[in-house]
Amino acid sequence: NGKVHQYYQKRAQKLRLKHSRNILSGGKFFLAKKNYAAAYPFFDHYCSVFPDSNAIRWATLSAFLSENPDGTIKYADRAIAISENAAWPTTSFSELAEGYHYYAKSKSYLSEGKYDACIACADSCIALQDDYADAYYNKGIAYLNMAVIASEMSPKDVNHPDYYDNKKQVQELYRRARPSMEKVRQLQPDRQDRWGSPLYRIYLNLNLGDEFNEIDKLL
Repeated sequence: NGKVHQYYQKRAQKLRLKHSRNILSGGKFFLAKKNYAAAYPFFDHYCSVFPDSNAIRWATLSAFLSENPDGTIKYADRAIAISENAAWPTTSFSELAEGYHYYAKSKSYLSEGKYDACIACADSCIALQDDYADAYYNKGIAYLNMAVIASEMSPKDVNHPDYYDNKKQVQELYRRARPSMEKVRQLQPDRQDRWGSPLYRIYLNLNLGDEFNEIDKLL
């Protein structure tokens, strides 16, 4: 009649549960080893079978720590909801997960060229974690990219009626990029590869002689 016998249903369920437990153990093993990129696929698979499991928090954490924005976004909302009703080793997990969620969204928006949305999500992340360098970086690069695009689209003829208005717009975008990139430098002074070139361009376009000369010597 096409129906699976109850015995085989129960047997398949037991095997699936055993298999899932092994998968969860694999994720925990790699998480303990701080191999977050390897841990995430295990937790992701487990959560696909048990979508209401507390493992969603581990999946979110592993995705974030392995710089996997899509994975971070995937379970973040449910991870936050679960954390509000369950004990967690770090009492601020809900806040951290929400911060990761906004950071991951800002990174995705940045890669898609949706700069206003990137900045809004970066600001939401910073409101939760004001020492999060990556959020400041996303915000700064978004403004910087907007400035470059606006400059490329601006008229080059000083006699053009929109020349000075467009120039002011470009300058304002560079001004907005400056504090975020300087914050990245403050939080990550050894990461010159991140803030060096952006600050060089910002100081150059804002005609900040002393700041530009200092960066120019570093690069």
